[in-house]
Amino acid sequence: MRGPAAGIFVLAGLLFLLVPVSAQARKLDLANESFAPYVRGGYQMSNLQQSSFAGSSGAGNEFQGDIPFLANYEFGFVYSIREVSLRFGFEVIRPRAEGGIRANGAGGVELFSVETDVSAYVPRLGLDINIKQWPSSRIFLNASYGMANVTVQNSYAFTTAGQAAYPALANFREEVKASAALHEYALGWEYNAFDMTTLVLDAGYRYLKVDGLSHNLDVTNFQGTVAKGAAALDNAGAARGLDLSGYFASLHLRFWL
Repeated sequence: MRGPAAGIFVLAGLLFLLVPVSAQARKLDLANESFAPYVRGGYQMSNLQQSSFAGSSGAGNEFQGDIPFLANYEFGFVYSIREVSLRFGFEVIRPRAEGGIRANGAGGVELFSVETDVSAYVPRLGLDINIKQWPSSRIFLNASYGMANVTVQNSYAFTTAGQAAYPALANFREEVKASAALHEYALGWEYNAFDMTTLVLDAGYRYLKVDGLSHNLDVTNFQGTVAKGAAALDNAGAARGLDLSGYFASLHLRFWL
């Protein structure tokens, strides 16, 4: 098992071991429950496509591959006060690392391959507003805010044709970073899955646009020799950015104590 499903069930198992045995004998009543650790995992359609590498990897090249989706993993705790719940968490947004993306020049000649890896680490705060509640289930609206620390790593490997086309370059790895605000809005349904554990399904929209990327390593890339801390630029000399926004769906488990 891979992806968010594997991550969420591993974390769920660890948290389940921390729940007191006596708590499992209680009958769940969401109106009276106040504290729960949780784990969460989900998928999101990707707006990244080729933006983490294509715009800065030589003008006129065509790339065979992109980033089709994002995955997210989150853990934290919920504090509930009947009509509302506060959610404090830490999230990892991790698109699948894509390797072997080929770059072809004029005439379809392969010049190099690139491996791109994007990750975001997000401390976040959320508010659930319960719009309909029963003892063992409820429907809620969520609004969340966080500050994302985003890193992009691109590794390049040149072919013989690529070395001839870019004689000033050798195989290299670049790393660029930036921070940006995350805004998330969702509709969710929580219900009693077993004992004092609830399952939450939610879906919504995440807004996360990243501007002002800067280099985290000294490197010689397609824009020339750049120093750590310098602005990351594209082929046209403009600042590079990323769009991690999109519609998502997720699943999480809450362990009411």
